[in-house]
Amino acid sequence: MKTSNYLVTAFLVFFLGIILAMQIDSKLYEPTEKIRRKIERNYKSVLILKRISKDKAITSKDWKQFIKTADSLTTKETVFPKEIVGQALVVYNNYDKFKDVDALKKVISWCKMAYEKEPNYPKLNRVYADALFQLGDTEKAIFHMKIALKKSSKPKSKKYYKKRLKVFNEARDLQNKI
Repeated sequence: MKTSNYLVTAFLVFFLGIILAMQIDSKLYEPTEKIRRKIERNYKSVLILKRISKDKAITSKDWKQFIKTADSLTTKETVFPKEIVGQALVVYNNYDKFKDVDALKKVISWCKMAYEKEPNYPKLNRVYADALFQLGDTEKAIFHMKIALKKSSKPKSKKYYKKRLKVFNEARDLQNKI
């Protein structure tokens, strides 16, 4: 099974867990119809995520709904760093198809919340660094990629992190010359 499939599976489990938690918690406080609509909306987002992960075409409307739902489900209380990586990677790898820089900004906000809980998680720092770099924050990108490199134990990952860190450093050097 590919790593991307694991990430998508992890994210789906995260989403379904949130949906279940929302359903259980909200039954005490919300009318039934409101609960049904919330679950239905979240389920649609899971279906959209499945289509994205299988490289199937999705509409801009579906993308916006997915981002909106993912963002509403991602709070300081509900963020789990390992699950956020999957969610953030899906958005990071697809935001340019929809020219959605705001979605990339949400990736940064999700990563920031997750970073506060687990600052030494290499994959989280890698995604955080890549998103920061795409938005032009080279210094923070370098900082987070260094953490990813330092904390990673996998040779293949370390190789990738070194390569990205080199790109970030070259970009910073070029910016400094201008």
